This record gives sequence, structure tokens and C-alpha cells, in this order.
Amino acid sequence: MKTLWQRILITLCLALLIPLILACMAGILQFIEFDLEQIRRISTQVEALAGAARAAAAAACLAALFVVVAGLIAVWRGTSRYVRGYSIDGDKAQQTRIHRSSVNALAKRGLLDLDGVKKARVGSVSARHGIRLFCAIDLDKDANVPHIAQLIQDKARQCIAEHLGIEVVSIQTSIRLV
Repeated sequence: MKTLWQRILITLCLALLIPLILACMAGILQFIEFDLEQIRRISTQVEALAGAARAAAAAACLAALFVVVAGLIAVWRGTSRYVRGYSIDGDKAQQTRIHRSSVNALAKRGLLDLDGVKKARVGSVSARHGIRLFCAIDLDKDANVPHIAQLIQDKARQCIAEHLGIEVVSIQTSIRLV
């Protein structure tokens, strides 16, 4: 599967190659001895093809620009500085908006309280009905990894739910033994 940049590059290369090929064809046709009427007819056709190629290249460039702008908008919307979550108090659902660095610091503080955790790095993004956490943890070499991985996820969920009332939808944990 081609990436977005590969598709854009292929589109631009094709958009530039078509007029070049048509220009080469026009140059070759001029060296062949035809009578003047045939040369005029062929050059008119080549000019029409070149005009169509230029229009196709412009359309391809606009389409590529649209794809790039749409991708940038999607990236910008996904990397908001604020995390939105929903807390439920009784029968009321309330939207909570808090800066990502605050959520990250709160989860990190909770994770550093666990035994065996030397260093913790936490990232968060908004999800549909809560937040998603990404944790990178450095553990002691003699740590029980499966047990501590479960503790890490439980502790992160507990810290965020207790202090902010926001549901943690998913947690991705990367563990390194040091």
C-alpha cells in the first residue's frame, strides 16, 4: 500500500512527464519530412494534447493539494493540546476539558509510586468517550513484567478516574528493562 507522499509524488511525476513526452513527440515530428499541411495538422493535435495534459496536471496538483490540506487538518485536530473527557455524576453527563500535560503529569505521578518503576513517560489523546494513554516505562531488570504491566494499567486508570472523573478508554504500555 502506497503512502500519501508516494501517491503525491507519483501524481506529480506523471503530471510533469505527459507534457514532456508530448513535446518530444512534437520535436520528432518536426524532423520527419512531411508536407506543410500535415505538419500543421499534427502540430494542432499536439498542441491540443499538450493543453489537455496541462489541464490534467493542474487538476492533479489541485487534488494533491487538497489531500495534503485534508491530512494536515486531520493531524491538527488529532493533536489538540486539550483532552476532552466525559464524567458521569448521577444522571448527568458532563464534559471535562483539561490540558494534556496535566493529565500526563497526573498519570506519571501515579505510575512512579509503583515499586520497580524507575522512569515513566506518559502521553494522552482524546478518544470518543474518554481518553487514550500511551505509557513508556523503565523497570528494574529483576521486575515481574506481566504483574507490573497489569498494575501500571490499573494505577493509570485509577488515577485519572479518581482525580478527574474521566474514563480511560485504552492504555498502550511499552516496557523497557534497565
